[in-house]
This record gives sequence, C-alpha cells and structure tokens, in this order.
Amino acid sequence: IKELLSLTDLVLLDIKHINNEKCKDLVGRSNAQELNFAKYLSNNNIPIWIRQVIIPGITDDEKDLLELKDFIASLKTVQKVELQAYHNMGRFKWENLGFEYPLEGIRSATDEDIKNISTYIDDVDKLYIVDNTEGHDNLARIPKNSKQEYIFNNENVGVAKALNIGAEKALADGYEYLLTLDQD
Repeated sequence: IKELLSLTDLVLLDIKHINNEKCKDLVGRSNAQELNFAKYLSNNNIPIWIRQVIIPGITDDEKDLLELKDFIASLKTVQKVELQAYHNMGRFKWENLGFEYPLEGIRSATDEDIKNISTYIDDVDKLYIVDNTEGHDNLARIPKNSKQEYIFNNENVGVAKALNIGAEKALADGYEYLLTLDQD
C-alpha cells in the first residue's frame, strides 16, 4: 500500500461513524482501521478529503459530531470535509441483489435534518448540496444562505458521481477542505 499511496494525490475517506461501538452497530465492524488509516495519511503528508453521512438517529448525535470535528482537527492533511444527508435511494441495489436493506425503517433526511446540517454553515466557507433525487428537487426545503450552493441532478446518478460533482465544484471554486456526506 505504501507504493500505491506514493502515487496518490488525494484520498477520499468515508468515516462511517466516529464512535467505535456505534460504528460496529452500523456497519458490522470497528472504525479503528479507517481512523488509523486517516492518521497514517496525515503523518505521511497525504491529502485527505473526509466524508460523513448524516443518518437521522444514527450519525447525527451532537456529541459524536463534536468528536468527529476534534478528530478531523487532529489531522494535518485534511483538505476538505463534506457532510451528506442520508436518503434511502440505494435501497433498490440491496433488493436487486436479494439482500435485506440494513437501514430499513430509517427515514430519509427531513426539513429539520437539513436545517440542522445547515447550522454547520458557520464552520465552513461554502456548503455544497448535491441532490440526486429523481423527479423533484428539495431546494424549497433548504434554508437559504449565501454560503451554500444547491446542485440538482434530477436523476440518481449514483453516490460516487454526485460526490464527484460536489468535489469538482469545490475544487473549481478554490476550496482546500471538503467534508462529504452520503446516503449509502
């Protein structure tokens, strides 16, 4: 992996949950490997973009978000941090594969969740919201703020492409740090 990382300009790192026990409940394994990897990247001067999904009732606890913020602050090479609102558009992938959707019953982000996420606007220079909702946009649901930019895809282009759309926009606008959040 050292050889691969020596050729890497940037690592996009999803932190599923900052709390180890809650991470085990969410994804079935410890977060130690991803957090240690983040420290390794930082210690070896490899740029990182941190991404975090806000899942109502799971990853939106204020104490956990403050712990995440402190962890990110301890890393010296984080260039971007992106928070993403959870929605269940990925459920069909699980169903098509014949698997039970592990977040069944977890609601998509609501107006209140979006408002809550918007409270982070004071901690960032710009908030990009990339909406992959098919058929309608959520712009009317989002509190207006001059520091945010809403990008509506009008189709589910997939989480990776949506994240890249937001990341490319942030890069084009000259930002150095990005925190991403996605629904998957």
